[in-house]
Amino acid sequence: MLLLPIESSFSEIKQAISLDNQLIIQAPPGAGKSTWLPLQLLTQNVVAGKILLLEPRRVAARSVANYMSSCLNEKVGETIGLRMRGQTQVSAATRLEVVTEGVLTRMLQSDPELSGYDLILFDEFHERSLQADMAFAFAYEVQQGLRDDLKLVLMSATLDLPLAQKILPAAKLIQTEGRQFPVEVAYRPMGRMSWQDKLIQVVREALDQQGNILVFLPGIGEINRAQRALMPILPADIVCQSLHGQLALNDQQQILSLDEQGRRKLVLSTNIAETSLTIPGIKIVIDCGTHKRVRFNPKNGFSTLFTERISQASAEQRKGRAGRIEAGIAYRLWSRDEQQRMRTQYPAEIETADISEVYLELLNWGAQSFTELNWPTLPSDSQINLAISYLKQQGLITEQLGKNKLTLLGQRIASQGLPIDIALVRQQANYSSQVLAAWLFEQMPRGQVGRDDINVINQIQSSYKYYSNIKGLLKRWRTSDKYTPNHIIPDELVQAALVAYPMRVAKKRGAGYLMASGTAVSVPAESHISQDIEFILVLGASFSDKQASGVIRQYLALTKQNVAEYIEPAANLTTHLEINNKSGQLQFYEVVRYGNLELDKRLMTSKPSTQQLQQAWLEYIQNQGFKEFKQCEKLQQLLARLRLANQINSTLFPSVVTSDELQNNAQHWFGLHLTQIKNLQQLLNLDLISCVTSGLQYEQQSWLKQALPSQWQTQDGNHYRLDYAGEHPVKTSLRLQSCYGIQQHPCVADGKIAITLELLSPAQRPIQTTNDINSFWLGSYKDVQKDMKSRYPKHFWPDEPQHAEPGLQTKRQRTNS
Repeated sequence: MLLLPIESSFSEIKQAISLDNQLIIQAPPGAGKSTWLPLQLLTQNVVAGKILLLEPRRVAARSVANYMSSCLNEKVGETIGLRMRGQTQVSAATRLEVVTEGVLTRMLQSDPELSGYDLILFDEFHERSLQADMAFAFAYEVQQGLRDDLKLVLMSATLDLPLAQKILPAAKLIQTEGRQFPVEVAYRPMGRMSWQDKLIQVVREALDQQGNILVFLPGIGEINRAQRALMPILPADIVCQSLHGQLALNDQQQILSLDEQGRRKLVLSTNIAETSLTIPGIKIVIDCGTHKRVRFNPKNGFSTLFTERISQASAEQRKGRAGRIEAGIAYRLWSRDEQQRMRTQYPAEIETADISEVYLELLNWGAQSFTELNWPTLPSDSQINLAISYLKQQGLITEQLGKNKLTLLGQRIASQGLPIDIALVRQQANYSSQVLAAWLFEQMPRGQVGRDDINVINQIQSSYKYYSNIKGLLKRWRTSDKYTPNHIIPDELVQAALVAYPMRVAKKRGAGYLMASGTAVSVPAESHISQDIEFILVLGASFSDKQASGVIRQYLALTKQNVAEYIEPAANLTTHLEINNKSGQLQFYEVVRYGNLELDKRLMTSKPSTQQLQQAWLEYIQNQGFKEFKQCEKLQQLLARLRLANQINSTLFPSVVTSDELQNNAQHWFGLHLTQIKNLQQLLNLDLISCVTSGLQYEQQSWLKQALPSQWQTQDGNHYRLDYAGEHPVKTSLRLQSCYGIQQHPCVADGKIAITLELLSPAQRPIQTTNDINSFWLGSYKDVQKDMKSRYPKHFWPDEPQHAEPGLQTKRQRTNS
């Protein structure tokens, strides 16, 4: 029997684990690191205590546990145990436990010393999920502070080695070279074909070869579409199966086993089959090159699945699936050039995710900052601030003596090991809230995009597919041994959901709704919400990169009594001034607001105070800018002068004054000038130039007036406006005759910047543009003079203009004067 690649390195791995407490293993897909290695470490008693094997995916964890148990001719729960959300199969005889990420975090929080466990194997560490990073950070601190005998091993086929060696500085690196069998890579770029048509073409090609076929697709929707497209072309001896995280256990086991009728398999899978799982007989991989990834949007508060290009590391993992039993082939539906442009690794989930739950766990661990732990990648300050703000808003943390602490509610939520919003829903101690929490818990990984009926109550009452799972959760939470969805009370659902999602209350606006968070959502085309429902609570919505608004996927209708009882008491009473579009007068309103929602609005008969008037005009400037102001163009010229001043005299003008600066700090620049403004017309006639210049220091005003004047006076006494906002630093336009007598080109900024002169004919048409009037006189003027004499013979065109008297008079007027 052919040896697995990991077998040749086992003696070295065994010695490293025996002598040291840190190890990094890099081995190719199919090397045996997820199953063969843990079994050998167990059976050869490399460590005295129990072993924990962390598998990031539930399907992989179950598969690995089942396979290792079968190798021992046992069932899961005997020597090999399994712990994951909603399922624990361990016994007194268990010595190796396969666990999922959240479970390991709970184990560490409950028993930081991990009593009885001597070794943690972090499998597929390259996936860098939030929970895996957190479990590693906690385990590392346990090793460094409490258990120097606790051994930590990072394993993957595509590790970021510099990062791995940074976070495990004392670790030995063992790399297993080679794959069981070679895999040929065939690039089949889509070109202008749709992915479905290209997939059909490549599947036809693959059918001419031997072995089972594994197709990687980004999500369940694409799997279903691919299955419909492929079924007409598949021979009778081919069975087409789907593999994804939502499959029931029995369905998963059927796919991970050989077909009972000996038929060939075509498996359509998400990236769940990328690592750890072994589908028998796979010799051909077809990779569409995309996957779905969760991204948190702080603007709307939703985490949404987006489709994106996979990394080179992921492509390598997928390729390896084809070389486990004999030589195989991997078809890639992209080009070699595209392969080179793909990023090497995925960014860690912590870089794009909502870290509220992680921060709550951090405080529960006893730390204050991410930097206190050996975190593989640190979140940004903005992510941390958002998390702190959310947790304070929900009453889960409070600040004491400059440090964030868990409140009693925060301690209860953290101890449940559930997503924060679901744990908050459970705080309402009634049957309906527990059913809602269990249903949400089951729905979270599924998304439910595309259902016709988006009413949550209807969805709960028709969730027969998840009946046993929800019943199991209710039993585990000691709520009830029965699940009777028809007994739920709508009002109790609303009350429970509002605790978790207060800013998702939405009010009807046009054909859609506006949420209290300020995000607009629409009703999907295939669904319907009754026209008389003014308020809803959005529990689920989908968003895309291209649109700021979302599409409602799940909602609860709010009755008028719900709004009066739960929403209005939490609303704020504010005064608001609006400009009447017809009269331009300010109108004073009393407004009841819940977040960004206007619940009620009443016109007040009392007149606004001077301060209220001032605030109203400041808000107008901040929101509308200056485009409607009479002096808008003059203001742009002044700002251009200030910008130039910053470039040539940064000591006196250390920062640039911009339109955004004026709007954002309108109180500083315009506040004192708005107290007597009574209507919109008066505001639009405001002397913006005086406002801005008075906001400058005296030295700045003097320098600006002298060095960068707004006008230039010619020798004939005329003044011409200087343009600082065009393509030239400073420019003016004037008739050529006004420049007679100029022997030194005019400049600003103490001679540092020449004024660009646009010379015009008597008819005000451009003749020439120059930054050197003397060169013009001595050069191209002769041609201009000849042309002007023929066109305008009554005007004076001297042979030596640099010595002539300036003026716009004709030759007769000059003679008479």
